Amino acid sequence: MKPLRLRSLLELAIFLLLVPLPSTKRLAAAFIPNSSLLLQHSSISRDTRLKMSVSELTVSIKIVEVDKPDEVNVVVGMTHFIKSVDDIHEAMVNAVPDIKFGLGFCEASGDRLVRWTGTDERLIEIAKRNALAMACGHSFILVLGPPVFPIHVLKSLKDVPEVCRILCATQNRLQLVVAETEAGRGIMGVIDGETPLGVEGEDEIKKRRNFLKMIGYKL
Repeated sequence: MKPLRLRSLLELAIFLLLVPLPSTKRLAAAFIPNSSLLLQHSSISRDTRLKMSVSELTVSIKIVEVDKPDEVNVVVGMTHFIKSVDDIHEAMVNAVPDIKFGLGFCEASGDRLVRWTGTDERLIEIAKRNALAMACGHSFILVLGPPVFPIHVLKSLKDVPEVCRILCATQNRLQLVVAETEAGRGIMGVIDGETPLGVEGEDEIKKRRNFLKMIGYKL
């Protein structure tokens, strides 16, 4: 008998309840894709009823406001392994001499501490406080003091072997959309700044390009 492929345990339950099966011994196998589980059923009669215990998983969505002074920039991302803390520190001081920054990293297993480093006590405290508020495993927050902007360090940060993903880099008001289950918390996305008021015209294009020239990013 060719195995019947079912996409879920629910489909298997419906199959066993609705499909007539003879009382003689037969083998019905249902293979669930992407799983090594092979469910085998023998000697099943018409009166057989499958009893299943399905645990309902719930998730709550929370908004975590990043608490920072207006003049500082932050980078939020995902990394793994506590070696990230020292490696990110080295990447920052190599990217910008005399950089002022603070870093907080949420350890996801073991002691599950907020690991931290930095070169400025005030920025370190901001990073610690926000990492603890985020409380999402393997997430980090990098707090940059003036005159450093994310553009000065992002390439170096992305080159750190442990860094998996950058979620945002901003000076704006920042909110994190956090999902929480019984297993833990994770960052689903970010709300970075405000919504657009329109589309730029020719005057705004000129202003944008002149601004970049003024701050030295365009000739």
